[in-house]
Amino acid sequence: MRVLLIGASGFIGSKVLDLIPANIELVATYYTNKIRPKNIVTKRLDILDKTLNWNEIIEGYDCIIIAA
Repeated sequence: MRVLLIGASGFIGSKVLDLIPANIELVATYYTNKIRPKNIVTKRLDILDKTLNWNEIIEGYDCIIIAA
């Protein structure tokens, strides 16, 4: 399963990040606070950027968790 965790560097997102099972392919996003290494893919994302193409961002994920 491929999961996108938006806001992984925040208080709630970091707790979710700690609980993700190892068999999940996780992509975690942050804006300013980088995410501590956990053998996951991380991406910088400004969710307030009005030029974002959300269709491109969420394409290909089975589950999206928004913790921002």
